[in-house]
Amino acid sequence: MTQAQGSPDLLHDLLQRLRHSNEGERQPLINLLAATADHAVDTIAVKDRTGRHLLFNQAASRLLGRPIEAVLGCDDHAIYPPEQAEAILAEDRRLMTENRLQSQEQWLETPDGPRHYLTLKGPLHDPNGRVTGLFAIGCDMTALAAGGQSPGGSTLPTAEEGFSRVLEHATDAVLITSPGAHLLYAPPPP
Repeated sequence: MTQAQGSPDLLHDLLQRLRHSNEGERQPLINLLAATADHAVDTIAVKDRTGRHLLFNQAASRLLGRPIEAVLGCDDHAIYPPEQAEAILAEDRRLMTENRLQSQEQWLETPDGPRHYLTLKGPLHDPNGRVTGLFAIGCDMTALAAGGQSPGGSTLPTAEEGFSRVLEHATDAVLITSPGAHLLYAPPPP
């Protein structure tokens, strides 16, 4: 069975190829990985051991209102208010020192106001296992934190409402059956 583009197995394979490639094979793989990060809807950042940004994707740039070029090579003081930058950098140092992953919810100040993020952070290692930096992937959870309200104030659809909308706009026939092959859903006639 072939893997869909963007699947975890495809990304794992890409990273393995990158780790075991020679210098001449690396640049196309790095370009592919960078393109993947730039098309992600979640924020993705990679920092070196001192906290300077080595990667800062388009989603992070849009969220924080900073051009990528203005962030690369800088630490979080180029992005956040001083107290918030210090808190983030201290947390990053702790995670690198402890050499562990952490998932946390946090409020970040952005040009559009405070945003509630679920962030996964963890250390990056060189081939000898030494910590060389940190990655961070963040998912905007503001709408959920606002009790189902989107930033514009409209109510978010429930899972059932969202599923119904998908079915209404499906271009192919969708039939849902039970494990016993009983018809549970068929689209209404046109």
